[in-house]
Amino acid sequence: MAPEPILSLSGIARSFGDLAVLRGVDLDVLTGEILGLIGPNGAGKTSLFNIISGFLEPDSGTVSFRGRNIRPLSPAERVHRGLVRSFQSSTIFPDLTVEENVALAVRSRKSLAYRWWRPRAALSEADQVALRLLADAGLEDDRRRLARDLSHGTNRLLDVVMALALEPALLLLDEPTAGLSKAEAERLTALLRRRRGSMTMIMIAHDLDIVFSFCDRIAVLDLGHMIAIDTPAAIRANPRVQAAYLGQSA
Repeated sequence: MAPEPILSLSGIARSFGDLAVLRGVDLDVLTGEILGLIGPNGAGKTSLFNIISGFLEPDSGTVSFRGRNIRPLSPAERVHRGLVRSFQSSTIFPDLTVEENVALAVRSRKSLAYRWWRPRAALSEADQVALRLLADAGLEDDRRRLARDLSHGTNRLLDVVMALALEPALLLLDEPTAGLSKAEAERLTALLRRRRGSMTMIMIAHDLDIVFSFCDRIAVLDLGHMIAIDTPAAIRANPRVQAAYLGQSA
């Protein structure tokens, strides 16, 4: 039996003035899969992420997560339901240490972040979880460094670790490897591969090597239309996708 969709989009449309950026987008994302979202610049990928995560209201259409309509929910409420997003620009706290950044994310997930008086055991548990996450990402040696002193690649890795600390059921990754060296990109994707099956992921990326090797299925946007959703092999051979985006690079 095929897995149930964790996210269902139906008829998603959005315009900015006279410019239509999304035109009736339908998409079912299956529980546990890794879905790549690709398309030319201006295709509507980031706008679609903004709508899924609650930062942008669609003009029309429905957004269902775990079988429930989430259009009325704020971004923070969606996070607490298990829908987490990373951004193209990191959202870390530069004046906190690496460990403090991750521990804060852990406490936020456990609703402890903004309580001035907390049980000592709860704080200790959050710190222990943070250390385990940092060790899994190979960042334990950087745990006492201020986030502002990190390299771009380590900064991006920390951003993803903080997203993982929120224990997402669905993780939206917006260009997670942008600007990284090949070694840094491999380190980050290795971290995500170890989560395969434990959560659902949607990844926007222009690095087609990563998309085609990492994702179970690929969805292709072009001028606001969803023109194909299929396996990497089928997307690579799809004439419409080749004409719109891949060209001879596939």
